[in-house]
Amino acid sequence: MRTRKGLAVAAATTLWLGLAAAPAPGAPTAEPDPGRLQQSVTAVRDLLLKAGDRMRPGEELTPPPAGADAIRVEAAGQPPAAVLTDGAAPPLYRHRELGCEVPAFAESRFAGFDAQVTQMMQDWGFMTASLAVANECATIYDQGYGRVGPWWARNAPAGDVTDLGPATPDNELFRIASITKPLTAAAIHDLDERDLLEKTDYVFCVKGGPADCILTVDLPAGFDERIADLRVRDLVGHRGGFDNNKTTDYLFRAWEVYQAGNLNAPPTPRDFTEFMLGLGLDAAPDAEYHYSNLGYLILGLVIEKAGKLPYRDYVYQRLLAPLGIASGDVVLSRTKRLTRNTREPAYWCVDKNWNANVPISTFAGEAGQRRCYADGGWVLESMAAHGGLSMTASAVATFYAHWWNFGTPRTAETYWNFPAGTKTAYSHNGRLAATQTVAARCVNGLNVVLLTNQHAWGSFDWAAAEERLCRAADDFLAQGPYYSTIWERDGRDWRSHRATPAAGYQALVDTTKADGFRLVDVNGHRGDSGTTYASTWVRNTDGTPWAATHGQTFAAFSARFDQLKKAGYRMTKVSGWRDGDQPRYASVWTANPDKRLWISHIRMTDAEYQQHADEYDAKGYRLISVDGYELAGQARYAAVWLADPGTAGSGNTATPYRAIHGATAAAYQAWFDAAAADGFRLTDKDVYTVGPAVRWAAIATRDGGPPTRSFSTWNFYTYQPRWAQEKEAGYRPVTISAYR
Repeated sequence: MRTRKGLAVAAATTLWLGLAAAPAPGAPTAEPDPGRLQQSVTAVRDLLLKAGDRMRPGEELTPPPAGADAIRVEAAGQPPAAVLTDGAAPPLYRHRELGCEVPAFAESRFAGFDAQVTQMMQDWGFMTASLAVANECATIYDQGYGRVGPWWARNAPAGDVTDLGPATPDNELFRIASITKPLTAAAIHDLDERDLLEKTDYVFCVKGGPADCILTVDLPAGFDERIADLRVRDLVGHRGGFDNNKTTDYLFRAWEVYQAGNLNAPPTPRDFTEFMLGLGLDAAPDAEYHYSNLGYLILGLVIEKAGKLPYRDYVYQRLLAPLGIASGDVVLSRTKRLTRNTREPAYWCVDKNWNANVPISTFAGEAGQRRCYADGGWVLESMAAHGGLSMTASAVATFYAHWWNFGTPRTAETYWNFPAGTKTAYSHNGRLAATQTVAARCVNGLNVVLLTNQHAWGSFDWAAAEERLCRAADDFLAQGPYYSTIWERDGRDWRSHRATPAAGYQALVDTTKADGFRLVDVNGHRGDSGTTYASTWVRNTDGTPWAATHGQTFAAFSARFDQLKKAGYRMTKVSGWRDGDQPRYASVWTANPDKRLWISHIRMTDAEYQQHADEYDAKGYRLISVDGYELAGQARYAAVWLADPGTAGSGNTATPYRAIHGATAAAYQAWFDAAAADGFRLTDKDVYTVGPAVRWAAIATRDGGPPTRSFSTWNFYTYQPRWAQEKEAGYRPVTISAYR
């Protein structure tokens, strides 16, 4: 009896052209800037090595004591998947059935992958390929390369074959060869979890063997009695006692099996199994590891018996359909051209024997005749569970996003649990006649799949292919822009946008304002395709009057500044950036009915900024907004101060604050840690570049406000899932700024 197992400044406002306190004495001033290296494979690998047996990097290294102010620690060098939290490791995406979110990325960002595949085609001489890249959720990119060749092709013609046939579609089907095996292992795991078998079950029901067995087979008298000891887990782990160095792998010598069995049709999986079991085992079950195609062929029979479905149907219905993979993207491979799926490319025949095995067909009408392996010499219909599926690269990559290479489910909590390699965490490769395939999990968190019609004797280099594809994955993750954010626990209704193109920003403002929201922060950034704006909004429940400016030159901004000041508004946020050689500015304003004093300057040099910060602090003005940008090769600053005089003996301002500017990542981190320890929370921050250097400017305030979280290195890839996590945790963005 089986038991169910658990799954597992109105009047005195001044406008000047242009952080506050300098880094504390002793703070590092010449630390390397990791800002552009956050996504590098080296940083990820080093963190994983330090993490040891931790579930996955993503927890704070030193969580704050209970009751501590919630300004969050920003540890340098976090990998792309890391999120600093209250101690729990949140999932990267919420795997709620098919509700898994898949961000969309511009195809141009994947140019590095295209370049690598194109180069491999030139280096190794194959004409057709398909690539897919998956994150921890699903496929984020798929692309076909080369030409599919004429469907009837049997022998590769002389000359340039890349001109034959139409361009390869993104969803081209390919024989995937041995990267079928992880799907087979996953199906066994699924059957085990459903209590339809146990991995400790005995595989074969033989005379004198245990009763807890699965398959009945015909064996000759005097068969190797060790066969009775063979368990399901042994086959999954390639420990079934089959050693191809001692006994030929007759799965690739169909003609001999055909003759021995006096067959009149190509051998079935059962024919191959009984023939090879009749030869006996090469080692006792579970005694030695030997990669085995036969072991996985037998697992296919186990799946069909326990799952009561044909192998392909069980794998598709139980494992792939729930991931949103189309049925037509998973088919059984067919050996002969006329029965092959028309979505598959030409598989070129090469007249070369496989060791001493002359390719001889067992198919009706040509049995006994020589045929190339790709078109009759082998029987792909009988290879389903160990290499006989044809799939799209996207389908394979999506599978890899949810299942480990050894056939167990990957969860959000265990996504980073793998041994760290140089580039590749683990991989599975496949090879058949006219087919070479790679499915790899890079240490940076992306899954890459490459399917080709390179013949088995070609110069295809699996290790080099994995390294090249994972290097392209590193480059993909390292692309900017990066985003700096502050989040505050807040129950108000809000909206945010990180990269609204300049042409559409005014329409966004008009629409969002009409919907009852008030702009609270804006940041301009010049990217490759022009200026974009990051903005944050809150529901304007009390109808507070407000105004905003964006994209203005210094002269235009000055004119608008005077108008808004005279109308009774005061500035709360300001942003500056360089558009070519021209500085531009954006700002947010709110009604100032009590005529509170304030000061703003938008084009300060470093020295001017420090001078004014000291001066205004002495006069009781508190810094409330700071933004850094580059102009003529120098750092410039835009800032706003608000009159907030302290009472006698309480300091210069009623609300204590600290500020920093021009800081490296290390100096900023030291400042940040000290501020958090003293009960300050981050209220404004900007990360900006001056030449190749990445710098931080920030303000921390001890005002009793709600808990905040801060992040500095989200990029185009990591932004959306991190944003979703913070929203779900009850936080709203206070500031968003972009930098490169």
